[in-house]
Amino acid sequence: MISLSKFDIFQTPSFVLSDPKRTGGAFTLAAVAFCALCFLTELGSITRGQVKEMVFMDDQSNTEMYVSVYLDISVYPHDCKHISLDIQDSKGRLELDEHDQKEFTKRDIRNGCRFTGNLYVRPVSGNFHFTPRVSKQSNHSLDHTVHELRFGETFNFELLPNYIEVGSFLPIHRTFVQQERREGMTHDYFIKLVRTALEDDRSKSVIYPYQYTYTHRLFVGHHKGKPTPPKIYFRLDFSPLTMKFTRKHQHLWVFFTRQLALIGGVFAFVKLIYSVTLAINGTKFRY
Repeated sequence: MISLSKFDIFQTPSFVLSDPKRTGGAFTLAAVAFCALCFLTELGSITRGQVKEMVFMDDQSNTEMYVSVYLDISVYPHDCKHISLDIQDSKGRLELDEHDQKEFTKRDIRNGCRFTGNLYVRPVSGNFHFTPRVSKQSNHSLDHTVHELRFGETFNFELLPNYIEVGSFLPIHRTFVQQERREGMTHDYFIKLVRTALEDDRSKSVIYPYQYTYTHRLFVGHHKGKPTPPKIYFRLDFSPLTMKFTRKHQHLWVFFTRQLALIGGVFAFVKLIYSVTLAINGTKFRY
C-alpha cells in the first residue's frame, strides 16, 4: 500500500536536526506581536466600517417636500399669550401662530414663555419669527435662550466620520442672548443650511439631517418712520448642494483573505531579515 507521505511536497527538515536560537525566537515573537496588533486594528475597522463622502447638486426648492425643524427656545419677559410664532417663505406661505398642537407646544415659565416641538418649512428662502402681540409692549426687549435648534431627521452621531464635528449640526445650542443695547431691538439670525445624507450599507437606510452655520445681528426696525416692535428672526437659506456620507463594511471573506496575506508577508519578510542576519554573523566568524 502506497503511503501518503510520498506525495508530500511540503517537506521540512526534522526539528531534531534543526538548531533553534534565541535570536530566531525573538524574531518569531516580534512577528507574532505585529500580526496580532494588525489583526486587532483591522477587527476594529470592520466593525466601524469606512466612510466615503461625496458632494453633489440636489436642488430641493422645486419640490413640495418639507423640512422638519426641532425648536426649543425660551423667550423673555412675555408670557405665551403675548408672543406669536409666525412662518413665511418665498412661495407665499404665511402662517400666523398656527401650529400642530400635538407636535409643537408652548407653556408659560417664570418671566417668559417656552416653545418646544417640531415645525415644518419648505427648503426655500424664508423665515420663522417671534413677535409680541401687544403693541404697548413694543419697547421691551426680547431676551431669549435657544436650548436647541435642529434641522432635518434625528440620527445617531456615531454615524458621523471623525472629521465631522457634531457642533456643525447644533451650532445654536444652549445659547442665551440678552439685550445689551437699548430696548426695542430686533434679533436677526441668518442661517445657511446644507443637506446631509448619512447612509449605512448594512441597514440600507438613509437619514437626511442638515448642517448649518449662522450669524447674528441686532437692529431697530422702522415702518413709515416709526420703530416697529422687537422681533426674533430666524432667516433660512438652503444650499442646493448635498453632502453624502456612506459607511461601508468589509465582507468577512475579504477580511480573512487580507489577514492571511498579511501573516504570510510578515513571516516571509522576517525570515528574510533573519537569514541575512545569520549570513552576516557567519561571515564575521569565518574571517
